[in-house]
Amino acid sequence: MYHSLASHFKNEERVTFRIAEGYHSFINCYGYNLRFHHGHNTRYLGGVGGLTIPLNKAIAQWNSGVPSRLVADMDIQGHYHTFLDTGMGGFICNGSLIGYNAFAKSIKARYERPSQTFFVIDKKRGKTFVCPILLDE
Repeated sequence: MYHSLASHFKNEERVTFRIAEGYHSFINCYGYNLRFHHGHNTRYLGGVGGLTIPLNKAIAQWNSGVPSRLVADMDIQGHYHTFLDTGMGGFICNGSLIGYNAFAKSIKARYERPSQTFFVIDKKRGKTFVCPILLDE
């Protein structure tokens, strides 16, 4: 799908696609190394601590013993249909564009309105603003 979109926008110089070869994709923004991934490789099975405990463990493992270019200042993921921001040095989880559905129910996600997560990284201050863009009427 992403390759088709990239082909469609190939003559539009304002649009750039970075399509990952593997599970993680990295972008450096003002000296902050951001790691993007879908999120399906992090499993918590509805545990008491929710996603935070297993994802923090995964992030620690991903940052351990790798070249500095692969150490992330922040992780960004989706998959769990849950808007969540744990601060700089932590992670952001994107909500769900399609909203609460059968998949969200199957993973025991709490009800959330359809949304897309928006965040700002300031050159001097780091991450300064995170909010869901609500997509329902």
